[in-house]
Amino acid sequence: MHIERVSDGNQTFKRLCVAIVIVGVLLRVFSIHWNQYVHGDVFLYAKASESVSRFGNFLIPTDISIPYWYSLKEKGGRFLEHNPLWPLIGGGVVSVFHISGYEALKALSLVAGILLLFFTYRFAFLLAGGSVALLTLLLTALSYPLIDYSGNGAFYIFQADLYLLFLILLQGSERIKNQIFLGAVLGFSFLLNQQTVILFVAYALYLFSRHRREPIIMLRLAAVPFFSAAILFLPWGIRNYLLFGSPFYSVGFSYLWDKVGALRVIQDGIISFFLTAADYLRLAKTSLLFWLPHNAYFIHRTLLVLAPVAYAGSLLLAVEMLFKKGREKIKAKIFLPAVFVLALHGFLSALFPDLKFRYLIPMLPIILAFGSFYIMEYIERRALRLMAIWLSIVFAGALSLITYYSTPTHTDYYGGTITTDIYNKNGENEFLNGYTDQELWTPSS
Repeated sequence: MHIERVSDGNQTFKRLCVAIVIVGVLLRVFSIHWNQYVHGDVFLYAKASESVSRFGNFLIPTDISIPYWYSLKEKGGRFLEHNPLWPLIGGGVVSVFHISGYEALKALSLVAGILLLFFTYRFAFLLAGGSVALLTLLLTALSYPLIDYSGNGAFYIFQADLYLLFLILLQGSERIKNQIFLGAVLGFSFLLNQQTVILFVAYALYLFSRHRREPIIMLRLAAVPFFSAAILFLPWGIRNYLLFGSPFYSVGFSYLWDKVGALRVIQDGIISFFLTAADYLRLAKTSLLFWLPHNAYFIHRTLLVLAPVAYAGSLLLAVEMLFKKGREKIKAKIFLPAVFVLALHGFLSALFPDLKFRYLIPMLPIILAFGSFYIMEYIERRALRLMAIWLSIVFAGALSLITYYSTPTHTDYYGGTITTDIYNKNGENEFLNGYTDQELWTPSS
């Protein structure tokens, strides 16, 4: 298979694309079957999906007598504190097909995983043309994390879709239709996961980089997307304000205050923190000087294991950007915002004390595209380029096989299978060992 020789206009190229997509889809369908156990927050989203379907709310059954971050008795129970889009769509699937919340979310992750193949191809094609797009598509199809997360019910594959769709739509951001679509992507992204606030920052940086001397144009291009996103968020913001007193209510910061040792206070069944100026200073210091460097190392180490050749290529591509000759080959209109998205997502993820393996999933498609770009465009000697192409493919397949056989259930939600997790442990196997006394998910659970 001579990827470097095919052209996107010939039949061989089209047949290769179809074959790769078929393989990618089949692997993702298989991942549905081996993901029998519900992992982590997927359980909460699945229960919320069932609650949306049956009762039209996000209540999660729990003991209302226990202390919590708000009064469970006063609110009528515990609500899903996370953003609503994933369980909202899941609730619709539950209602239509009469299946459990977990089965509904697995079906959604499968659809998102299949869409990712097309979005990744399109992004890579815009980045550098057909050969780069073909190699990126193949590496995406064979990447085990992207396969596994297409069947476990988590929303991170959908988050990756939205990142790529954002970058694709930027190519026509001057058109009013694309501005409205960009606003929809921004709005839906924030309703999916608060991490996606980085897209707003990336868009602002992109506009500033292109129109910093034209402030009127910059403001005009920002107005429609940001206004559209605000309109989409408005119902959820009003709901949060009426229920919790803040449109952006989240219990996420409670974890941070626990990690820095802030004083907990429990009064009338409500948990809160007695915060001092020293607590804020300690949080800033710990985030920037401890969590950030340690988690940045974990991100680099893990990506180097998950996609060794492609990630090495993406790092070398970053080096090429320091030189004028290297910059001449890039299309800044899509390359620069992709760098913004990748860097901002990594930075925000690294600030969190316990960086989760799943935070790397939205980064992988961009990494694979950048690595393919370097291999196809910057390695000038044909023999070395062919070796890099085949090594990237062989490593992708081999690492996927190793990961598949590394756990009894073939799942890898928590990482730690072919390399240690953030705690230097095998997180997935430890999760499965703790699951032995629990039942599999059933529609009635």
